[in-house]
Amino acid sequence: MGHSASKNSVPVSQSSGFGSTPVFGRERALVLASVVFQQKTLMCFASTRSFDCYARGHKEFQIRNDGLGFPTLTMESARPLQCLLETGDPAFRIYQYFLRTASEPAPHPECQIARHSGDKLIYKALLCNVYELESPVRDAGYELIFPDMPRPTSVRLEKYKGSLRMGADLGGWGAQWICTSGSPLLPKELVLVALQGGDNMPSKAKSSSILGTRQWAKYREFFSALPSRSAEKVASLCVRDVELSESEVSACGIGEVPWYTRVIACMGLMMCHLHEQKKRNRGKNSPFSAASHLRSAPLVASSVNSPAFC
Repeated sequence: MGHSASKNSVPVSQSSGFGSTPVFGRERALVLASVVFQQKTLMCFASTRSFDCYARGHKEFQIRNDGLGFPTLTMESARPLQCLLETGDPAFRIYQYFLRTASEPAPHPECQIARHSGDKLIYKALLCNVYELESPVRDAGYELIFPDMPRPTSVRLEKYKGSLRMGADLGGWGAQWICTSGSPLLPKELVLVALQGGDNMPSKAKSSSILGTRQWAKYREFFSALPSRSAEKVASLCVRDVELSESEVSACGIGEVPWYTRVIACMGLMMCHLHEQKKRNRGKNSPFSAASHLRSAPLVASSVNSPAFC
């Protein structure tokens, strides 16, 4: 996964020009997770195996060839103190991670070393800033800005009449998340559908055939009665690539993830945050609200620098 790879990637479409449905390729199964008792970070892992490696929480660690046990993305709160927040500051920042050897140059001029073991290094670099939408209505939604792209790329998540609607313009393809299970207020499963020529899909899809041909990704919440001692799986995210990547999709650790797949993963992290936030707000009026708060808090890594030894 890297900036140079994303800039050179060219999506494949069924016909020339924007607006046509993309041709989908291989599917990636990503894991969205958080660390127990922390609420300021969410993580995206490239595979269940990588998440399981991290969740075991061993103190000893050596970087493997594929970076197994490290998240591919992390979303961190940019507001440690609300009173110091200035207008225009992002609410969250999403970072991406790179695996390199000591002899290779850093993947980005502004990245930092997250972990160094032997001749291998894990680098961390900013991928996306998340801003609150300007609106007289409180908590109207968010906008995701990706600054390191040849063309400005943004994704909007809007709260509409008590429900969540997230859409994006991905390389000229319109895409919209649709609730397929649960309620619009608290969906359990959503699919990302590629739209054609200005189509506006309803929040609840009526045609299963349309979902089958246009489904780009699927987000599904995961419920765990007994989370691990260090991290908990919050949701699964299956994404169908539309670009060539620099590594096989079967890679379990940190790999070269295509650009649009990364953008969709960022949307998944935001949905995790919003769903967990809604759960906490619902539990405030409950006599067991304290326990509910601890159980449903966005659990994220106790330390991204200390994954398990696998």
